[in-house]
Amino acid sequence: MKEMKKPSLSFLFASTLVFALAGCATSSRSTAWEYKVATVPGIAIQPPQTQEAFLNDLGKQGWILIQTDGYRCYLKRPKE
Repeated sequence: MKEMKKPSLSFLFASTLVFALAGCATSSRSTAWEYKVATVPGIAIQPPQTQEAFLNDLGKQGWILIQTDGYRCYLKRPKE
């Protein structure tokens, strides 16, 4: 009859750590988003600094730029 080896202490620690981290990384609550379509002001005539200021203001409000389509910006932020 073969004798079973006892699990090593480092194996037990590593497996416990993996399960603990996996529990921290998962969430039962998903984020709800709100979306916004914004038009960059005067895209053809305004200097880039004005356009950057416009986008920076949206960023300060929590909006995240998803995509641009010419003069339109598609944004999202977590719903409150």
